Amino acid sequence: EVKFPVNFISVDATQIVSKYFGQSDRNLSQIFSEARRAAPCILFFDQIETLVGKRSSESSSSSSDRLVTTFLIEMDGLKSKQNSLKDSVIVLGTTSKKHLIDPAILRPGRFDLHVNFPLPNRLNRLEFIESRLKDDNGPFILSQDDISLILERTEGFSYAEMDSLFKEAAINALRAD
Repeated sequence: EVKFPVNFISVDATQIVSKYFGQSDRNLSQIFSEARRAAPCILFFDQIETLVGKRSSESSSSSSDRLVTTFLIEMDGLKSKQNSLKDSVIVLGTTSKKHLIDPAILRPGRFDLHVNFPLPNRLNRLEFIESRLKDDNGPFILSQDDISLILERTEGFSYAEMDSLFKEAAINALRAD
């Protein structure tokens, strides 16, 4: 068993995009270059759809189309320069809007594995609500009608959105007290 440290570079994709012509492309190329120098490395893009949105069919001259092209070139370049695990760069991306990503990005050889985390169903949301309504002093008291209303109004919410809702409710309760 061979063990070696792996570097991790986290990129918020919105930080790459620039209003200046060509700067976004350069920013993206620089990040890939840093990842190659830091190999072995995991290069993680959050909100990747902001970088690699679907290209327009009219012309490839828009800055977003050029950014997708740069991303594709960089991804393809990674594969050709990796001889072993020690010089490999693994690229991960997250999105809540997969339908907005250019199909060329999602094909095998680029992002080979797609993991889907579906939104919580009613039972999952109920379990989440019950876990959030407990504190060190015992459970908060909510009627079944209140819980049913919360379940109904949180249809389509992610866990993060539900967590945010509960935090906001707690802050509002503190203000009202």
